[in-house]
Amino acid sequence: FNKVPKKIAKENKGDAPAFDMVRAAVNLVVAGILISIATSYKLPLSTAYVTFMVAMGTSLADRAWGAESAVYRVAGVLNVIGGWFGTALIAFTAACLILGILFFGQGYAVIALLVAAVVILMRNYISYNKKSKEIKNRLKSLGINYKEIVIDNSQMQYELFDHKKEDSIIKKLYKSSTPNKYLAEFAHFLFKNENNPFIKQLIMKGMNTFVKNHIALYSQELKTVPLHFVGSIAYFAQDYIALALSKRGLKASSFIKSPIDKIIKQQSEIS
Repeated sequence: FNKVPKKIAKENKGDAPAFDMVRAAVNLVVAGILISIATSYKLPLSTAYVTFMVAMGTSLADRAWGAESAVYRVAGVLNVIGGWFGTALIAFTAACLILGILFFGQGYAVIALLVAAVVILMRNYISYNKKSKEIKNRLKSLGINYKEIVIDNSQMQYELFDHKKEDSIIKKLYKSSTPNKYLAEFAHFLFKNENNPFIKQLIMKGMNTFVKNHIALYSQELKTVPLHFVGSIAYFAQDYIALALSKRGLKASSFIKSPIDKIIKQQSEIS
């Protein structure tokens, strides 16, 4: 609030900040008031949806919406609402169908449903073993000792080692709205198996490329200002990043896994 407003020419409205402290305060206060009032009157509501719609309203009020982004924002609202009604309809239909089968089929229906449940469990077990064997064969083809790799049941791991999933990977990288989130899911597997020589070399190569393309460009500026890394990827890869930085005469001041912990600590010290 004490910050001097930044004057932006009419032709440069794109330089206006999309988020600031004023909007953050309005979002928190208005969402809190609405949720409190609705709760006091015992009205059913979703806190996430109320907060989401308040943020949408403040974005519309200060003209943060552009002609291009407005379409995606409105589509996002419709997807959220449609998802709620869709899941509710599916749950209603499934419950009605199962209860109808039990009511009319009685004992025979119970036996049939138990058999179906056993068949589904066996099918999932067989499918899991089949996919695990496919992963092991894929690792062997890459020259990796699968006994040194931690195998789990995550979908992204199947996509990582199954060449049949290449189309799925390309789609999530280039057509998804959050490709960075998709890529970050692979970090869990990599850091879990970082003792493997192949994976260790892969991580080191990636961090060297990251430092070269994004950090080394500011070598002169980093002589006078500190360099900090925020996020779980940087936190778990700090040894690799520090090594890549040292090769270029640079040094990181800190690696923060979760910025909110730092903010809470600072506020507690102030108070």
